[in-house]
Amino acid sequence: MKLYINGRFLTQKQTGIPRFAYQMCLAMHQLGVNFEVLAPKNILSSYDCPFKVTVCGALKGHLWEQISLPLYLKKFSDALLISFSGLGPIFKKKHIATIHDIAFMVNKKWFSVPYRILYGCLTPILVRHCSKILTVSQFSKNEIVKYLHVDPAKIEVVYNAVSSELSATSSIDSVDERFTQPYLLAVSSIDPRKNFKMLVDAFLSSGISTHKLYIIGGKATSFGEVGLDMSNSGQVEFLGFVDDALLKQAYKNASLFVYPSLYEGFGIPPIEAMSAGCPVLVSDIDVFHEVNEDAAWYCNPNDKESIIAQIQFILSSENRPLVEQKIKLGKQQSQKYDWQHSANQLKNILKKLVV
Repeated sequence: MKLYINGRFLTQKQTGIPRFAYQMCLAMHQLGVNFEVLAPKNILSSYDCPFKVTVCGALKGHLWEQISLPLYLKKFSDALLISFSGLGPIFKKKHIATIHDIAFMVNKKWFSVPYRILYGCLTPILVRHCSKILTVSQFSKNEIVKYLHVDPAKIEVVYNAVSSELSATSSIDSVDERFTQPYLLAVSSIDPRKNFKMLVDAFLSSGISTHKLYIIGGKATSFGEVGLDMSNSGQVEFLGFVDDALLKQAYKNASLFVYPSLYEGFGIPPIEAMSAGCPVLVSDIDVFHEVNEDAAWYCNPNDKESIIAQIQFILSSENRPLVEQKIKLGKQQSQKYDWQHSANQLKNILKKLVV
């Protein structure tokens, strides 16, 4: 059996889902797993790939994934494909697909019409034909069973982790001037379910004048409207997409990381912030209790006053001893998530899988 990886992620910026795909490939390569990544021709130069990458097909994007990729694989009768990025060739049978979450089914308004039609049509077909489904939390597994009516035995949970470039052990050569003054930090795509409008409203209503709020991340056409003025004000700045070196600085120097998301399959940024020694405030939703346990503070994401109260509590100097305890717990919690461990899980799944 020859193992191939769907390399469409190499054409996308290394944010949440592409980061999962890339880090899983790196970890599998380090474990000595023999595989080949198949990719479209528009690979981003920012990816450093020590594993084998083969460019195939003339198409790009979803068309490459649904047409070029399966056509190329027809040449190999024993080919097993792994897709890490949320979709994959929907009629490919020897296929391990990954579904990170089913947010597009939970609330259609969070996404653009083309996105929710595409994923709404293709995902049910994908889960029927693939050999196995990977997902990133027990919560997400339960949601897939509930909404897509999949046999739980077909789904395996393989957690996300913290990339070595962002871990507490990696060094920082210099600090960007923006990260030398007190600030709160939020990191994610500018997506309605990330609840940034509520966060900005809460922050500006909090009366906190000693800190700024930095929001790192970009807006994609796949998302619905966030109803948020993204022009920088005196206290709130949108920094857009930044590279890992700047992201590490942002995490390490923040007074508080805030993630008031309404829905997630896992949520990588909070554990990245914990790894860098930053206190973390997240939404009081099931998946965050699963992933972060007692290492984070929790707030009601639909209640501005709840967010304000928690921010003020964490920033208060008299509560600093409690904050230091949480920071210590956070570092310990982030260490539970390791790409090598996740890759080992997948390696064991591959050993047991008969396709």
